[in-house]
Amino acid sequence: MGDGVGLSHLAGLTLADLIAGEPSARTELPLVGHQSPQWELEPLRYLGATAAITGVGVADYIESKTGRPSLVSRLIAPLTGH
Repeated sequence: MGDGVGLSHLAGLTLADLIAGEPSARTELPLVGHQSPQWELEPLRYLGATAAITGVGVADYIESKTGRPSLVSRLIAPLTGH
């Protein structure tokens, strides 16, 4: 329960090795030079998630009133992986 104390220490030692230009076992760790994948553009992610949540609510409402699958649920199914 060090709340990241060990990892902070390792990161500090690794940075010191990188700054000094000294190759070590730490500078060969997978975290050195790691590139994270690109995330979605925030406005698009928010709009897509909000549209999907709203669409599911609308589809549920229509289906509860008609007792049949709604057009809305068929339209959003590919977006939700169904």
